[in-house]
Amino acid sequence: MNEITGKYVPEVKSVLKSRIIEVPKSIYKASGITILGTRIKSLIFSTDVAVIKNNNAGSVIAVYR
Repeated sequence: MNEITGKYVPEVKSVLKSRIIEVPKSIYKASGITILGTRIKSLIFSTDVAVIKNNNAGSVIAVYR
């Protein structure tokens, strides 16, 4: 039940999304960089789709050959 609208909102949960890769909490104290008007404080570098999907980083760098 959605607290704001009072309507039922279905929830989809997965084993994959239950354990994410988290960036350190201290990263939120950083000033970050601004790219095209968006401030980015954390980056994750990976080509693994599961890692790209399951993280809380501000952005992803993925390089494929």
